[in-house]
Amino acid sequence: MNDNEKLLKIKEINEDIELGKNLTNIDTDFLFSCLPDTSVNIVANAALALTILEKPILLKITEFFNTLPAQSQKILIPLLASTDHYEMYKFLLIKLKESEYDELCNFIILCLSKSHYFFFPLILSQLKDADKIYKIKLKQLLLTLGFVKIAPYIGMFPEIPFESFFRETFGDERINTLKD
Repeated sequence: MNDNEKLLKIKEINEDIELGKNLTNIDTDFLFSCLPDTSVNIVANAALALTILEKPILLKITEFFNTLPAQSQKILIPLLASTDHYEMYKFLLIKLKESEYDELCNFIILCLSKSHYFFFPLILSQLKDADKIYKIKLKQLLLTLGFVKIAPYIGMFPEIPFESFFRETFGDERINTLKD
């Protein structure tokens, strides 16, 4: 199947999704088969279609994410960071932890920082077992999210969890304002 035929098939599947039709396994398998494609247009359109589907499809994406080319991963990351499923944020935080590439880490951080989803509790859960390198990455994520966005959540605790970490990240003066 050439690129135009693939794009046409993806368009037809998208129309079915918009009409609320249930996709067949053949349709979803086709979309998954497009993810490793070399055409950015094909990958992006297939990824868009897949990421608006139900959670089991999203979980399937995470299962074989590592087998995809870097280009496909970079297309999927912002789409996963725009879902309403905490599993996707947990997955992206794990990718952030595991990645040794600064470029990929920075991209994940950027995408997570632009998300509408409240995933601060996941960051807290990651902090308890984080090694030194992962704490640096989480610190960068929190700084990119910004103190103004994070402060109400840190401040709602009677005692600030991981207070020394937040002091290192945002400074004593800012954290003291939450305790007053």
